[in-house]
Amino acid sequence: MLAVHLAHAMAGDPCDVCMLLRAYFASDDWARAVASPVETPAETPADSSAGSHGDASSTPEMFERGISSAFVDQLRDMLARMSELGASIAREGELLSAAREAGAHGERLELQWRLAFALRSEYAAAVERAYPGEYRLDSSRLLVEGASVLRQSAAAAGSGGPSSLPEVLIVDDFQDTTLAGLRFLEALADAGVRLLLVGNPDEAVQTFRGSYPEYLFAEACEGPLNAARIGIAQADRAGDRAGDRETDRVTYRDIVVSRVSLSIPSPEDDPTPLPDRPGKTPKREGTWPIAMLDAESPRRNDGSFASALYRSPREELDDVVWRIKRARLDGDAQWNDMAVIAHDNATVRVFGERLRRDGVPVRYSSVTRPLSEEPFVQGLFALIELARLRREGMDGTSMTLRQIAAFARSRVATLMDGPLITIGAKRSAEGRPARIEIVESAMSALESLAGVIGAEPGEDDDADDVDQADTAGTLSELVQAWNGLCHRRSSRNAAASAGTAPAGTVSVDESLVDATAVPDADAPSFGVNALYAMLALDDPHAPADMVVAAVGQVLGTDPQLKAFQRLWTLVGKIAEGLVTLTSREPQFALALAWEATGVARVWQRTAFANTPDGRAANDRLDAAMRLFQYAEGGASGHDIVSFIERVRSMQIEADSLAHVGPIEQAVTLTTPAGAAGRHWAYVWCPAIQQDVWPNLAERNTMFGGEDLGDVILHGGITRDDTARAAADVTGDPRLAAVLSSEKKSLLVALTRADRLVTVSAVANDDTLPSDFLYTYLPERYCRDRNLFTPVGRETVGAAIAGRSRQARSPATETAWR
Repeated sequence: MLAVHLAHAMAGDPCDVCMLLRAYFASDDWARAVASPVETPAETPADSSAGSHGDASSTPEMFERGISSAFVDQLRDMLARMSELGASIAREGELLSAAREAGAHGERLELQWRLAFALRSEYAAAVERAYPGEYRLDSSRLLVEGASVLRQSAAAAGSGGPSSLPEVLIVDDFQDTTLAGLRFLEALADAGVRLLLVGNPDEAVQTFRGSYPEYLFAEACEGPLNAARIGIAQADRAGDRAGDRETDRVTYRDIVVSRVSLSIPSPEDDPTPLPDRPGKTPKREGTWPIAMLDAESPRRNDGSFASALYRSPREELDDVVWRIKRARLDGDAQWNDMAVIAHDNATVRVFGERLRRDGVPVRYSSVTRPLSEEPFVQGLFALIELARLRREGMDGTSMTLRQIAAFARSRVATLMDGPLITIGAKRSAEGRPARIEIVESAMSALESLAGVIGAEPGEDDDADDVDQADTAGTLSELVQAWNGLCHRRSSRNAAASAGTAPAGTVSVDESLVDATAVPDADAPSFGVNALYAMLALDDPHAPADMVVAAVGQVLGTDPQLKAFQRLWTLVGKIAEGLVTLTSREPQFALALAWEATGVARVWQRTAFANTPDGRAANDRLDAAMRLFQYAEGGASGHDIVSFIERVRSMQIEADSLAHVGPIEQAVTLTTPAGAAGRHWAYVWCPAIQQDVWPNLAERNTMFGGEDLGDVILHGGITRDDTARAAADVTGDPRLAAVLSSEKKSLLVALTRADRLVTVSAVANDDTLPSDFLYTYLPERYCRDRNLFTPVGRETVGAAIAGRSRQARSPATETAWR
């Protein structure tokens, strides 16, 4: 959709949405956009685009610089947020009016929201054009449309509602429901369905995706649902499992959890004292306000909570992995009893790879990388696209020769840099990636040589060397073949233009009278791009084998040549196979390309080895299973073209819903969002660093999604000075909301352990432990002194050392307990 507007800008024919995009990108940076308006109140976005900012750079340059992956990601999030919040087209004027009332910041918001509404309308129209006569919905619209259908069905069926609805619906984790989900539940209630909503606002882990937990609970009780709030008494999970019902036993872990819970405020007005609000853990000694426990308190070292401090991330990684293995080997813990919960997927991946390298089975709670980022998936798609281009030929594509060359070159680079085309491969080893640079150097040499020796028909180079004569002859044939290809393309274009041109129009082909004239104005001259176009098309008059042979004369027996030859052999094989396919469904084209590569057996053998190559091969096989499961799911597109487009548009891990192969015993690695609703005996929470946990970067800034939520939920933007003065101690309600979200994720992580939870951080010149550790664990972390944990030591030894240090310094204890 955005590519269309980029094409408009390149063609110099901008539409109204293009002008909105230009006005959007006209500001130098976000801070200046907030501090000073992009346009004056009297100007429209289209008018302002011709102002001083518009002269800074051309529209195509502005679009190419601004339309980044981050822009596309936030646009997707904004479109989903608009649907979930109920920002319909009918409310556009109301919302834009609210933005205008917010001063300078509101002027920027008005432009952002105007652009978002315009792009959403274009997106809906594009879906309608792509799937005419079909009822296609974006996932964010499902609950909105479902609520509408329910209300219509209830009105048609009377007060009893449709008979197919359940009598009772239980909703777990209600705190992570979106506003659209709440409206759907209200429609169910109107239809006669009884609801049981279970949740805790302090355990919301989806606030970054549009969940407003405190508002949801208040609206459920005070809104149309008129729900009755019932508190559930807490239970000691570990005691229940062991048959011990002494729920009044308070551990140090309980104290830390209570400190976190009681520090989370509500953004909604609530006169109830903080400790008495629903979902809060009980107030205990030293929790509210937070106070350090007495040095002699037995709870400080009761074995329910461990902490560690390291000098470097490498130390932390080594020691955490060592303790996980010791817990399995020396204790009664199974792999399934342990989990590592980190703030983000990058940390999850680091610890997962290290555990796998040490032979520990791991289980990721979610797919940590989308299919579109898997190198072998990119290579498989590139093979299929090159094969389709070759099958269609020059007459079957709308691309120019220059575009064909660029298309082929990018796909070849992907393949040569991936695991499908390798050199040195054996039955027991997959080899190493090929190097396209060597092949392109040979192609550049052919381009230079063609200009030196001349390649006009009938010329004799009088070369003394036979090999040079052979090369000259091959080059002569290549250049003639390329010129012929260009002439045929030009003739077809002229014929097509003559068929649609008005009567009396004269078409002149200068190449017929001028030997130096370019047959196709958009065709590249003979060189690397021309060779790529010939390879891709494999035209009968300009065969690809001729190009491969010429490159081979330059490279000789170089293994890179064999990889390059194998690539084009695969393209030809797949192109022939596509003709014989009996179904257009994507899984058949994928299977054809997968079988042609022949990598399955090699990867299967390699995956048995506990080596980096073995683990990489195992990951690729898992990705292949996910890819084929997704292709067979039916929702990925009706042919291979739409399937490839769909997979490439995946920007987040949740886009892939394919099952992961089951593992009977494994350590779970996850984020707080993936840990919600689950429990383990032992939990490690590493890398609790400042600016990582909490990460206070403001969310959804490119389109003002949070401000849109404020307007719809509260009727205005809570960003002015009066709102800041009324906010909590942070001084900024938006910052307070982000901080509360980070506290909630920490609370979820700490409450996943039934027996022992371990937190750790690194302190050195480059990074500091999080303020969370200094605030919630004053007994373990001291700002004035770092007490580092010995790496690879038995827990008992560390505890003994800790007691000796604690005796010298009652205010602090060892980092490991």
